Amino acid sequence: MKNIFITLLFLLVSGMVVAQPSFRQLVKNGDEAFRKNNYRAALEYYGKAVERDNSVADVVFNYAESARHYHAYSLAESQYQYLVDIIQSEDHPEAIFRLAQMKNYLGNYDDAVRYYDLYLSEYRGDNPQFTNMAEKARESAEWAAKQPEYDPEELKVEHLDESVNTPYGEYSPILVDGELYYQSLRFDRDGGPKHEDNKISKILKTTEEKEQVLLESNGLFNNDQVLTSNPSFTEDGMTMFFSICQYQNHSIRCDLYYSKKNDDVWGAPMALPNTINNPSSTQTHPALGPEKGGRQVLYFSTNRAQGKGGLDIWETAYDDDMNFINPKPVDRVNTAQDEISPFYFSSRKELSFSSNGRIGFGGFDVYKMSIKGDDASEVINLGKGVNTSFNDMFYSVNDRGNISHLASNRPGSMFLESKFETCCYDIYRVESNVCLIDLRALTYHAVSGDDLSGVTLVIKDLNNPDSEDVIITNSDSNEFEIPVNCDGKYSITATKEGFQPSTIELDVEKELIPGEPEIEKKIYLTPNPIKLEVIALEKYTNLDLPGTKIQLSNNFNSEISTEYDDKLNRFTFDVIPGVTYTLTGIKTEYNKDVVTYKIPLNPNGDL
Repeated sequence: MKNIFITLLFLLVSGMVVAQPSFRQLVKNGDEAFRKNNYRAALEYYGKAVERDNSVADVVFNYAESARHYHAYSLAESQYQYLVDIIQSEDHPEAIFRLAQMKNYLGNYDDAVRYYDLYLSEYRGDNPQFTNMAEKARESAEWAAKQPEYDPEELKVEHLDESVNTPYGEYSPILVDGELYYQSLRFDRDGGPKHEDNKISKILKTTEEKEQVLLESNGLFNNDQVLTSNPSFTEDGMTMFFSICQYQNHSIRCDLYYSKKNDDVWGAPMALPNTINNPSSTQTHPALGPEKGGRQVLYFSTNRAQGKGGLDIWETAYDDDMNFINPKPVDRVNTAQDEISPFYFSSRKELSFSSNGRIGFGGFDVYKMSIKGDDASEVINLGKGVNTSFNDMFYSVNDRGNISHLASNRPGSMFLESKFETCCYDIYRVESNVCLIDLRALTYHAVSGDDLSGVTLVIKDLNNPDSEDVIITNSDSNEFEIPVNCDGKYSITATKEGFQPSTIELDVEKELIPGEPEIEKKIYLTPNPIKLEVIALEKYTNLDLPGTKIQLSNNFNSEISTEYDDKLNRFTFDVIPGVTYTLTGIKTEYNKDVVTYKIPLNPNGDL
């Protein structure tokens, strides 16, 4: 019995040793997970392999790559740094570029520039794609290092609490009638395998950003098998567009759907046509745009082959019967990298989006450009506060422009796994003390009602009397677009040679209509008066007739002027070009005489 016991004990210990995977097996498992884009599992396998032997460049590099893909930037930085400084392997020259990129993501811009320079000095031209990316990224890092910090008094950035955010990721916030709609990846997929692909997203809303309400499941919408994401609503709130996504080998593919509301109940989801839901690509992030030619524009992100590279922003449009036209790329937005999460701010006619292919702070930044008809202004980075060195996306703004929301994995977001310091995306609220809206001022000829160009507007800020007046002249049309504060009070004076000045006052807060893209004000200018001489004569003798009372009635504004002198028969009146007047002559023992006369719009001197 003694020998048997010793043998069993030996076998048990031996079994425990054999059960431990070898270095080679760990690497093999890591490689397989990496090929399947399962970066979480790859991190585990490569991490254990590196603990055994940290001298193998390929394994350290793949460990760093897995961390980068899993957004564990600090871990990725340390492994790239170890590979570059300690192992000094030349088998992975892109490690220097990736190290610079991680420095950039972590906001260490000076170090990022140094390593971009190192990569370009040693490997410029070896890989044209990486060379191009390094040159642009270096320019970005230099730009970012010079940007001023945002003023917390001007811009308040708030990380929403656990009533909204979880460690699993929240995205696509949009404020509608005081309620915040968003998607959350906190839900378990019914019947799925027990790993990260078991999580699915559903669309929720909050009341005053406190109480969560899960939108009712209907068909594919918010069911337990797919990812329901990216809500976007028409202005009347009766149609919702959204994405339905599914896992495919640890990646995600999406299509676009819409649903109509009937008696506060969302109807069955309807897929957009195949011209938009391309089977060979993903299409996601729907956002309602402006109206064009009687159709409603719909923006979305897609990686179809006809784009500039990566994910691009495309647009389509539909009519009242939900007939969609063929989509096309928004070329003035897209780059060779990724453009995602478009949002159209109708009050300012601005398109915002996120991109990792432009000069910015690192990762995805939020940008905007003004869209007026088919024209667009330059693309503008929204600056620090909205943007960080991490990924900032899904930016949306309320009707007044002073409250925005976005999703970000910046520091302060919740960790999914603290051991990797990798966090999913949380929702942030950004409140600005500056709220702007466009004033659309239109100038008209007060008499004819015609458009009046060549007018100069002088805008005085009544809330800030010491501020400099804004002076604008439009020689080509009668339209002016002027940004004004949402709580501002203004005096606007219109002048034009040959016309009397016209002044109106504007209290923006009282005239602001929620949901309206602008405030419209019409300003009418009256021509300067000219002199009209009236002579009273006896009808049959044509002799002067002193003592005649002359009454002039203005048919434009009903003003009445009267002149009488018992010794004179000539009188002068101020009259306005383009206005019709009624002249009445009255004298005792004579019949009354009435004459109607329209003053020419462009008289040559006095009449």
